[in-house]
Amino acid sequence: MIANERLVTYINSLNTGNTAFLDRIEQEAEQDFVPIIRKETQSF
Repeated sequence: MIANERLVTYINSLNTGNTAFLDRIEQEAEQDFVPIIRKETQSF
């Protein structure tokens, strides 16, 4: 749906990225096969 794509694009444009600490936690979670929420949801 176009509205959803536009919303996702807008939310992603506001993302300033994670801190080093959060990046490290995300890496460990991926290695341990722990589910991670979508990038769009993380920003909230």
